[in-house]
Amino acid sequence: MRTNSALLLICSLCLAASGLASVESAGGETAQLILNRFGRALQWAEPKVDEYLIPSELPHLCNGDDCCQEDDYASPYRVVMMAPRKTDTLGNRTYTTFYMNLTKEATCYSKIDKAGCCNANVSTIWIDVDPRLKVKFATLNSQPAAIQAVQDSNGFRMGVSPDQYQAFSSSSGTGALLSVTVEGDVTQLCPSPDIGPIKGLCDVILEGGTASDAGACCPRGLSVNGSSISFTPPSGFQCMASSAPTVSPFNIQQLDVSAIINGVNSRFVNYTLKVTSNSQCSNTGPNSCCGMEMSYMTLKVMPDTDVTTVTVNDVQRTFSMAPFNQGNDGSMSLLLDNLGWDKDAAINGKTIVLTVRVPYEANSIPQLFSMPSQGANNGKYGAASYFLHSDDGFCCPSGSTLAVDGPVFAPAPPISPTTAVPPPPPTRPPPLL
Repeated sequence: MRTNSALLLICSLCLAASGLASVESAGGETAQLILNRFGRALQWAEPKVDEYLIPSELPHLCNGDDCCQEDDYASPYRVVMMAPRKTDTLGNRTYTTFYMNLTKEATCYSKIDKAGCCNANVSTIWIDVDPRLKVKFATLNSQPAAIQAVQDSNGFRMGVSPDQYQAFSSSSGTGALLSVTVEGDVTQLCPSPDIGPIKGLCDVILEGGTASDAGACCPRGLSVNGSSISFTPPSGFQCMASSAPTVSPFNIQQLDVSAIINGVNSRFVNYTLKVTSNSQCSNTGPNSCCGMEMSYMTLKVMPDTDVTTVTVNDVQRTFSMAPFNQGNDGSMSLLLDNLGWDKDAAINGKTIVLTVRVPYEANSIPQLFSMPSQGANNGKYGAASYFLHSDDGFCCPSGSTLAVDGPVFAPAPPISPTTAVPPPPPTRPPPLL
């Protein structure tokens, strides 16, 4: 990340060139300042200014340690814009993913480093994403950016976890791959940067600090064109699979297992699940699934389990079975499709009842979801593993319910003898000709 950005000087003649302009009130006093950051005018009023917006070369704007050093020549990090981008179609939606490589290189000009930024870490990455685009997903080192992933008028920013930072902090390493996915089929992630009008590159800030000052550094510069570097985008698509309360808008519970129901020639048992809304999930920014609409749900079920019917709130629903795609234990996936549930629709709860056939010759109630640690045939029923999928393909929160207590197996009653069948009626003579 190297640019030839001039130092900002404290003089009114340089304000416009540096992106700062003063606005006078009717009385001639300065009422506010306009800071041109990421190519867009951000208006603020003293004294409250977000620390990452304060240029270090304007000390009269600083408030104690709130200034940060923005000279990217005094930073050891480099951001390379890789090519090509990748386009995915999920359902009826199209998404474009752009890739950048973050590395720590040896070159850092310590003579102009007044804040120790040559030895700084990185806690937040700011990217001047085109404000007309909607960031849907972002990862760093193949891990979703779950820390402070926000898109607003200041651009897009994502927090960097300590593990993700270690991936590109070594000067001898190959760096970490950053991906940013936006809605639509687009060719350019960022508008032409104001500090260097070059299409295809992005204006980037790597916010971080030192052990003594966590917010000391905010080097700003352009990503480097990496079109000459051999790069193949990762195959497949990684959806948000976390079931953490802050990520998933749904709670899934296993309520109970019914006593055996004796039919005419069959026996059955009902497993009941409850889907409810999760009030802890409130974030709606990038990488959040709190606003997801559940398109379909899959449940992992035991091999050779005969599920006969599935109802949702007492209404019978179609379902399908297929081999479970993880592991080779013979498990099956039960798919409930075309659900269309959002967080509000689940506030009053959705009760799912799965009816399982119990063979007459069985000596235990079939375990539908998993084998409990105590073993079968003792009134214990294993936890249910579930996988929820959003309509746009980005969210796939998963998890497991708790195991539950249920009925102890009871042998089948004796089958009643078949009643006598009356003889057929006599045949009628053929008609006379």
